[in-house]
Amino acid sequence: FLESLGYSNYWKDLNAKDYGVAQNRNRTYMFSIKGGGDYVFPESIPLQKSFEQYLENNVSEEFYIKTDRARQLI
Repeated sequence: FLESLGYSNYWKDLNAKDYGVAQNRNRTYMFSIKGGGDYVFPESIPLQKSFEQYLENNVSEEFYIKTDRARQLI
């Protein structure tokens, strides 16, 4: 449909772990350019941090679920 309106379409399945993020998340990205043009998806970036390096050592109590609330959720 988009091509019939004069768009060039580019899509690719990308994973966050291939772009420097310590998560295994597949996403499909699509770019449509009206009137032609080219789009080249970026090359992969090596993962340099582990998940543990994103975690904070000291987390405020306000971010913890209280025991009563946890029981309700479970």
